[in-house]
Amino acid sequence: MVENKNDPQFVLKLNELEQNALQSKRLIDLYEVLDILSGTQDSEERINNIYQNILEVALENLAGKLEQKNLFALDNEEELYTLRALYEYAINHYSNNDFKGASELFFMLNVLVEDSTIRFSMQLHAIGAAEHISFDEFVEKFIDLDALKDDEGAIFMDRYKEGVQEFVNAKTKTLKELYRLYHNKE
Repeated sequence: MVENKNDPQFVLKLNELEQNALQSKRLIDLYEVLDILSGTQDSEERINNIYQNILEVALENLAGKLEQKNLFALDNEEELYTLRALYEYAINHYSNNDFKGASELFFMLNVLVEDSTIRFSMQLHAIGAAEHISFDEFVEKFIDLDALKDDEGAIFMDRYKEGVQEFVNAKTKTLKELYRLYHNKE
């Protein structure tokens, strides 16, 4: 896609797509632009601007869910992309060793998503961060990267190695503390 960067028609279409995405504030459109920009190795500033817009929309959607006391549904495309953005935001915190911020974000996602598989995944991530397990160690110890590679549509790290359920079951004290913190913030 890098070769398209010098094609005037491609640049025109990309600029139009970007403007429409920024105006519509639809996360799927913003992610499409982000993916294209990343593939063209465009300026970091432009990419960061799109990501910032994605995050702002996702946080607005999160505030709406919290206010309405509704859960995110994965079958709703905008809600799925909201979860993706919030998950990536939490992963960013985790990979930068912001264990407290990451665990709180993951736990909030756990509480706000309907899907039991994703809920479990968010619990696992929240526990890992709360236990100060480094992100790299977390991935190495718990995530089945081969299974994730085989699933091109995977958004969340929700394929696990053996023993993950036992690990979560052994961390009920950590989960109770996360529940307590979450309920005190409401």
